[in-house]
Amino acid sequence: MIKLNFNQSSQTLFLPMALSGVESSGCINSWGDLRPASVESHRNLSESERPIEAPSSVASVVPPNTAVETALKLVRHAVLGEPLPAMLAIDANAGRQSLLSRPPTRRWQPVRGWADAPAEHSGRYIAVYSKVSVAVQTALREWLPCLYFNSMERLEDIDLACGIIAWRASRPAIGKHVDCLAYDVLDRRMMERCFHWIDRNFADELKALRPVAAKLGPVRWEAFNPALADRILVRVKRSQRGLFSMLKAEEDIVTQIVKLATMIPRLRTKAATQRRAASAEVDREVRRTFATIEIRLKRFAPKADFSAVAGLLLTVFTETLERTVADIEAKIEAKVAA
Repeated sequence: MIKLNFNQSSQTLFLPMALSGVESSGCINSWGDLRPASVESHRNLSESERPIEAPSSVASVVPPNTAVETALKLVRHAVLGEPLPAMLAIDANAGRQSLLSRPPTRRWQPVRGWADAPAEHSGRYIAVYSKVSVAVQTALREWLPCLYFNSMERLEDIDLACGIIAWRASRPAIGKHVDCLAYDVLDRRMMERCFHWIDRNFADELKALRPVAAKLGPVRWEAFNPALADRILVRVKRSQRGLFSMLKAEEDIVTQIVKLATMIPRLRTKAATQRRAASAEVDREVRRTFATIEIRLKRFAPKADFSAVAGLLLTVFTETLERTVADIEAKIEAKVAA
C-alpha cells in the first residue's frame, strides 16, 4: 500500500475527474514502435553495424558515469573478465521530494555479477529470469509511483495518476510462454488476472491518498474517493494513457534488460577469438538497451524524472540473478551429494 510523506506542504488547483475535460476515448495510444528515428533509418544494417544514437534527453537524465557505465562494467566483466563495480545502489537522492514515502534504498555488492546469466535457449532460462522479472516488477511498483508523485501537480492529470495507482494495485506476473516475462496486454487471461488484483486492491491504494486529497476540498476530493473506486476503475480501464501504457512500458523494460543478459554467453564465445569486436558490441548493446528503457519511460510520462530507474534495475536485476543462480547450483550440488 502507498505510504505518504507529509514533510512538505504544497498547494495547487486540481480538477476532479468529471471536470478534467480529458476524454478517455480520445486518448492517444502510445504503445507503438518506440524505436528512435535514427535507429529506424539503419534497419537494413546488421546489429553489429548499427551506430549508437541515443536521444539527447537520455544522455541528460542518465549521466554517463553512473548507471550506464556501471552496466558496462557488469557486462564487460561477464564477457571479458574485467573487474566488477564495487557497489550497486539506487540514487540516494531519488524520491526525496515525493508525496509518498521512499522505499528502502537498495545496495548490493556483486560477487559474480552477470557472469552466469543464462542464454535464451538454455535450460535455466525460465527458472532464472522468471524470478528476476518478478523482482524487477516488484521494485518498479515500489519506486515509480514514488518518483512520479513528487508534487501535487501530478494529481491534475487524473487519468495518468489513477492509472499509476491501478497499476500499483496489480501484482507482478509471468506468462506461460518463454517470451512473456510480464503482463501481455493482448493476452486476455493475463489481463483478467491483472484486473482481479486491481479490483481487489484499488480502493485501498486510493485510501492512502485520502489525507492529501482531503486538502483539495470536498468536490476535488471525489476524483480519488475510495468509495467511488468501481466508477473510477471504469475510466481507468478505458484509458490508454495510464494503466495500459504502464503495463506495456513495464513489459518492454523487463524484455530489454533480460535480452541484454541473454547475449552474454554468445558474446563471451565471440570474445575468445574477436575480443575487440566483442568489446565494441558490448558497448553498443548496453547503451542501446538503456537508451531504449529511458525512451519507454519518457513516452509513458514525459515530465517525470525517472533517471534513478536505471540504477534500480541494475541493482535488483543483479542481486536476484546472482541469488537465483546460486540457489539452483546449491540444489544441483545437494542432489549430486545425495
